[in-house]
Amino acid sequence: ETSYDNTLESPTINNINDSILSTDSQLSAYSEVVLENSQTKSASALKGARRSLWSVHFSHPLTSFFFEPLREYVLGPSLVLSSLIIPFTVTYIPFGDDIISFLLEALFMPVRLLYGVIPSRRNASSTSTHLRRASRMSILNQSLTERYIGYVKKPTDMQSAARSSIAFMFSVAFDIISAVTNPSKMKRWIEALSQFRAYLKISGIDAELGEGVTKPLMRGRLFCNLKILNDIQEVDIADRYDRVKECGQEDIEQEITDGTRIMRFATAAYGIDMIRSALDRSAACEVLQCEKKAIAFHTGIAEKDVKLIHVGEGGSMKVLRHFVAIDRESKSIIIALRGTLSISGALIDMQGMSCKYRMPVSVLHFFLRETFLLTCVATSSFLHLGDFCHGKAHKGMAEMADNLWNVSSEKILKLFEREEFKDYGFTITGHSLGAGVASLLNIKCHVEELVGTRSVKCFVFAPPPVFCLHEDEERSQNITSSIQKAIADCVCYIHDNDCIPFLSVTFIRRLAYVLDAVDNKTQLMWPLQRFKIFWELQDIPQDIIESVKKTRKENLQRSLVEGESPLVAPARIVVWMIKNVDDNTFTGIGCKPETLRDLNIFVNQDMVTDHLPEQYENALDFLCN
Repeated sequence: ETSYDNTLESPTINNINDSILSTDSQLSAYSEVVLENSQTKSASALKGARRSLWSVHFSHPLTSFFFEPLREYVLGPSLVLSSLIIPFTVTYIPFGDDIISFLLEALFMPVRLLYGVIPSRRNASSTSTHLRRASRMSILNQSLTERYIGYVKKPTDMQSAARSSIAFMFSVAFDIISAVTNPSKMKRWIEALSQFRAYLKISGIDAELGEGVTKPLMRGRLFCNLKILNDIQEVDIADRYDRVKECGQEDIEQEITDGTRIMRFATAAYGIDMIRSALDRSAACEVLQCEKKAIAFHTGIAEKDVKLIHVGEGGSMKVLRHFVAIDRESKSIIIALRGTLSISGALIDMQGMSCKYRMPVSVLHFFLRETFLLTCVATSSFLHLGDFCHGKAHKGMAEMADNLWNVSSEKILKLFEREEFKDYGFTITGHSLGAGVASLLNIKCHVEELVGTRSVKCFVFAPPPVFCLHEDEERSQNITSSIQKAIADCVCYIHDNDCIPFLSVTFIRRLAYVLDAVDNKTQLMWPLQRFKIFWELQDIPQDIIESVKKTRKENLQRSLVEGESPLVAPARIVVWMIKNVDDNTFTGIGCKPETLRDLNIFVNQDMVTDHLPEQYENALDFLCN
């Protein structure tokens, strides 16, 4: 008891007579405070359990003799300790609140059933329960409550990467569960996969990937080939930044400043778990238990200014998760779109053929019949004709941009109708998949004047190539100027070796051809020689280097296949943040999106981790400061 009081260091507690407030009562009082200040599902389950436990009065002496001690010395203290521990624990586990609240409900169910069959008298007014709670709350002042609630510290780089990975795995698991229990969602998955497989077959990309990726993978040479390609790229295209550089860091200072602030909105669109991995300062546990509070804390706006959070059904293929907020500092209404964090998002990414592409019905019918998926043809939405704003676009993301505006446009336009927002602009942002959809929504807003004559700005982080104009199509002057205005109002950001901005049909084909060129040489080697090259015990043979260079030149002249278009990120400028490995500093350069077409996917061990939102935030924070 003395040790507990010393730990609290509270004059309010220390001045209370021990005969009035025992250690058990102190613990109960603190647990009441924790539950009152927590907005998690598990806290609600615990409050319900405590209410049920203490609202029963045993009328029969025999039941009172057996169950009063059980309640007073076992169930009651167990709930008190659970109330002190669980609300804090769930904040450290991705999706932990959903899981633990489900387990608590399952655990409390048999106890409630047991109490239901025991002869007892229910206290309808719950006066005794109310008095217990009121007396406990009255002995604790606000400063003690704030001190006890605790804070979550800024994570290290390793913790950030681990939390992001765990959040992704949990999201994928919940996505799979929701698909298994939702036939319509499973049907959309099958349709998307069928379309993707059919497109690979029809376009011939399947054979190209088979030679460059599948064959060496099955014969155990793929990882060796990737390592060889990485070593060649490190030396041969070390000057790739100089080849695309248009301006230096001093010329893009405003873009860096704007991006530093807006990137926080793009991160917040992922939800609480990703916000935790990207914290740059300590945050109260209470903040990270509520979606609105977490978004407001991370973006630096008021909680009341978070106007709409669209979550959807797990990882939805219909509408991307997003939120709408008021940014009074920049006087704009911001919509932030979430990137890929589920299988559904990955399936949208895979639909990378341009939306001008049309799958031949006869070939698709044959392919689906052969794979027992014929029923998908009748309801398939991927026999898509037409274009996107007089251009070619990434098919999956173009459809997502249309769906998103159909869902949220009414609420966004109602915000603009308010008198206080009459002179506010519209800002669109997103990361990864969300960035691709955001850039297309930006074009749609300009061309179709979705928000009237208001200014529309777009900031996209790690977007894949998603749009290009028809070269042979005649357009009116208004359409051309609208598209040019949309591109001028968009800024793109790339972090070091991030591979996502180079993921398109064209770049994938180039990588497959280069890997095939490497494999044609390594398949003639003895395994021991490949082992030595992999571990850098032997230099890479010159004929492999020459073969890779020759293939890269041929790739630039290679003809396009069906459904392939020279897509780019539709932005005025690309801010490329280059990491200096020696001292962990960053250098920013500006380049034109069109110049990136001649580059290749840079195979590197950091090509995936450099894509994480917290990596973008860290790089922008460094450059801004």
